[in-house]
Amino acid sequence: MSFLDKFRKKSKNLDEQKSDLDISNNEEIKTPTSYKLKVDELPNGNYSFSFRDYKFDPKKFYDTTYVEINPNGKNIAGRTVYEASVAWYNEDDEQVYNEKTGKLEYLEKNNATKVMLEADLNSLANNPEYTQLFMRSLVSEDRVRDYLNKGMQENPKGYKRGNYLGGVEVDKQTGKPQKIFHTSVGEAIHDSPEMVKRREEIANIRKAELQRRIRIYEEETEKNKSEVNKTKKELQEIDNSTNVRKTKEENNKKDGNIDK
Repeated sequence: MSFLDKFRKKSKNLDEQKSDLDISNNEEIKTPTSYKLKVDELPNGNYSFSFRDYKFDPKKFYDTTYVEINPNGKNIAGRTVYEASVAWYNEDDEQVYNEKTGKLEYLEKNNATKVMLEADLNSLANNPEYTQLFMRSLVSEDRVRDYLNKGMQENPKGYKRGNYLGGVEVDKQTGKPQKIFHTSVGEAIHDSPEMVKRREEIANIRKAELQRRIRIYEEETEKNKSEVNKTKKELQEIDNSTNVRKTKEENNKKDGNIDK
């Protein structure tokens, strides 16, 4: 039995995990959160989780979160950490035909963000409470961007993280899923050769952009300096012309040649 078969055995209907309406009284209808989850095993051995969210959030530009996870976890600082990629898009966004798979695919998947995270893959596929916390919070677009931006800083405020997002685990006492972040893992990933190289690449790109701006400013300065000198010359010519006229008038007055 494959890893995905275990998912399907535990959850008879992964594609339609929706809650019923809870009508508590005649005055108010409470609609619990609902979503659609699709789990697939990909040709490369990874697992994809497509989370279509029916809960409206005005802060989000997307309604679907796509996560692809390599199930071969790595032991980092004593923890099992997975390589993953995350993408966000809307169901009505543009799609392209993939000749290899014979299917339409969302363009945004090509711009997926590479991350490291911790997860219980079975719970992600089968535990609605776990799934929603993972998809809506752990890998939300704004959180991921914030973490990655800080991971590009050599000494970020708070703690080092690299491209590590932390994870979601089920508390053994309460049985409730909760977000976790192990600073030892974050530090190990932040200082890894891959992340050090990535930060150097980003720094070099930034330096090149700043040097380009400096050249533009210097060129503009030289151009402005030339225009200033040209303008001063024109102004001087006007002054010279005016002075010549005044001198002639003064001389004419002395000679008594001005008509009265």
